[in-house]
Amino acid sequence: MVLAYNLYLVTDYLGLTTKAAGGLMSAAILVFVAAAAVAAATTGRWSDRWSRRKPFVAGASLLVLLAVLAPAAAPEAWAYLLFFLAAGVAFGTYTAVDQALMVEVLPGGSEGAKDLAFLNAANALPQILAPGAAGLLVTLLGYPGMFLCGGLAAAVGAVLILLIKRVR
Repeated sequence: MVLAYNLYLVTDYLGLTTKAAGGLMSAAILVFVAAAAVAAATTGRWSDRWSRRKPFVAGASLLVLLAVLAPAAAPEAWAYLLFFLAAGVAFGTYTAVDQALMVEVLPGGSEGAKDLAFLNAANALPQILAPGAAGLLVTLLGYPGMFLCGGLAAAVGAVLILLIKRVR
C-alpha cells in the first residue's frame, strides 16, 4: 500500500515539495533495498541452520506491524525512512524464508504444480488489491489509518503463520 501511494504520502502527509519528495523517496528505496538484501542473505541461512521457518516469517510480519507505527505516529522524514528500513528487513526475511515454508507445507505428489499456482495467486492477490484498499483507507481514515490497517493485516498474517502445524 505504501509504495502505491508513495508520492502522495510524501507530499500530502509529510508536506514535502515534489522536488524534495523525489530525494526522500529515492533515499527510502535505497534503504529498503539494502536492508532487504542484507536480511535475505542472512535469514535464509539462519532458517536453514536452525531448521525453523515459522519464527522468521511470523517475525517478519510482526516487524511490519512495528514499522508502521513510526510514520503513523510521526509524519516526519525520519519516521518514513525508519519505516523503509524496518520494512526492508521484513521483506528480505520474508522473501528468503517464506518460499521454503510454502514448499514444506505442500502435500507433495502429482498435484505440486497446481498447489504452487494456488500459492502464487495467494501471494499476488494482495498486491493487486492493495492500491485500491489504500485509496479507500486514506479517504476514510487518513494516512495514519492506512499504516495501522496495514500493520493489523501483517499481525493477522503472523498469527496465521504460527497456526501452521506441519512446519517448525
